[in-house]
Amino acid sequence: MSVFIIAEMSCNHMGELQTAYGLIDAAARAGADAVKISIDDPSHGLTIDCRNKYFKIREGAWKGEYLIDLYKRTYTPWFWMPGMKERANKKGLELFATVSSQSAFTWCELYDMPRYKVSSFEACDVPLIRAIKATGKPVIVSCGADWYDAWDELQGYDASFLYCVSQYPAYAEDFDLETASEFDGISDHSLGDEIAIAAVARGAQIVEKHLTLDRENGSADAAFSMEPEEFKVMVELIRNVERAMLPKVSKPIDRSLCKSLFAVEDIKKGERFTESNVGVIRPGYGLKPKEYYRVLACTARCAIKRGTPIKESML
Repeated sequence: MSVFIIAEMSCNHMGELQTAYGLIDAAARAGADAVKISIDDPSHGLTIDCRNKYFKIREGAWKGEYLIDLYKRTYTPWFWMPGMKERANKKGLELFATVSSQSAFTWCELYDMPRYKVSSFEACDVPLIRAIKATGKPVIVSCGADWYDAWDELQGYDASFLYCVSQYPAYAEDFDLETASEFDGISDHSLGDEIAIAAVARGAQIVEKHLTLDRENGSADAAFSMEPEEFKVMVELIRNVERAMLPKVSKPIDRSLCKSLFAVEDIKKGERFTESNVGVIRPGYGLKPKEYYRVLACTARCAIKRGTPIKESML
C-alpha cells in the first residue's frame, strides 16, 4: 500500500480563502494524497474566553498567548468547507478535517467528511472520539500527548495512530524513530524532510506535514511548515523509498565485469598453464578465480590465443 501523504493546511491560510485555495492547489502539485484542515473555532467548544493563568500558554512557539486569542487568530472559518472540499476533490485530493469540538464535528458531518483526524490534544476527549467512532469512518490520531484513552476507545476500529512530537518546531534530537516504527505513521513538525523519509523507511504508512505558501508570511504555524517545492521534493523522495522497498524478482547475477581466468599470453597445445600465461583478470567470461590452482595443474588441450577466456573444455 502506498504511503498516504497529508498536507496539513492548519492556519497557514492566514484567514484568506484564496490562500486556502492556493494551498490546496500547491498540495496537489506537490503530489500529496490529501489536504487536512483544522476546525477549531474557539467560540464553539474548544476553549472559553478566560485570561487567568490556566489559559496562558507557558512554553513553545506560542508562549505567552492566551488560548482564546491564539485560536481566534488561527481558526478556519467553517463556511469555507464546501468550497475547499469541492476544489480539493477536483484536484484529485481527499480533504478531511481535524475536529476539536462536538460542534465542529457536527458541522463536518454535513459535508460528508471521508475520515477524521484527532489531534494530540484531543486524543483524551472520549466523548468526541465516541461521536466520530459512531460514524464508522476511518480516524487518524496523533499521539504527541495524552493519547492512551483514544487507544483504548478505538481498539478494533478503523483507526491509525501517528507518532508525534508535540513541539513546534521539533528537532532531530526530539525524535525516537525506534518508537516511531511501532506506530502506523508520523505527524512530523520538524523543519526538514529527513525524519519523515526515515520513518517511511522504517514502515510508516502515513506522513503528515504542514504546508505553507511562504514561511515568512507570519502565520502561527509557518515556522515549522514546508514550502511547496520542499513538500514536492519530500513526496518524490518518499516515493523513491517506497520503490526501493518493494519486493524484487531475483535476477541472474551479471558476471561480465567480475574477474575470471584468461590467457594473458599465447598458449600452445600441450603447454602447461602457469602463473605467467594465466591471469585472474576482468572481465568474467572464463572459469571462476577459485579454479586458478586447479588450472595450473593442467595442460592446454588446444592452442589458446592471448585474451581468450579459459574454459573447462580447454583443460
